[in-house]
Amino acid sequence: MALELLPGPSLLERAESLGPLPESFVLSCALQALRALEHLAKLKVLHGDVKPSNLLLAGEGAVKLSDLGFASRIGKDALGATGGYTFGTPQYIAPEQARMDSRLDARADLYALGATLFHLLTGAPPFPGASAEEALRFQVTKPYDFERLETLGVSREACAFLVSLLAKVPSARPPSAAAARARLEGILEARRADSLPKDLPTFLPPSGRRGPVRGSVRRPPRRR
Repeated sequence: MALELLPGPSLLERAESLGPLPESFVLSCALQALRALEHLAKLKVLHGDVKPSNLLLAGEGAVKLSDLGFASRIGKDALGATGGYTFGTPQYIAPEQARMDSRLDARADLYALGATLFHLLTGAPPFPGASAEEALRFQVTKPYDFERLETLGVSREACAFLVSLLAKVPSARPPSAAAARARLEGILEARRADSLPKDLPTFLPPSGRRGPVRGSVRRPPRRR
């Protein structure tokens, strides 16, 4: 078996060295991660362990989702493959995964991606200092401190997107990675449109009008 060689580093290493990462960079990484999760969903596969250390930089802005060690078939008993134990990383797993629900779907991966983005934007895990047992309990019962995002200047649109991913109830999250990707693409497209200048100069005269184009250079008359 041949695997792609990725130079890295992981997004965890990037966040540990730089602290909170720029929103535009994080959202670009999120879009690529959602495309990877969308591909897994088409194969009916749950990744089961989305987290910053499993998102690797691959050069030229590319991000790859790695480590399918906890992957399982959607619709199957995911706990059966782990001997009935909770699988995944407590700081990032969805509440239903923390409760050891036997049947999970792709929305569990969306929650884990939301927790990952929260970490990248704030520079710290969602529940810093918590033990594994506390983190599992907090994932089920404790709301995220979204004020941390606002304090760091994260945009309202990005905050709302994270709130949707991190809903404690699966039905309140986007129904699929494809739906989450479409929503994020809409946010990024609106942002690009807002960055364009509102009043572009007119280089062509109205129909039927003669004379020099506004902004053009009038040539001096030839000397005889």
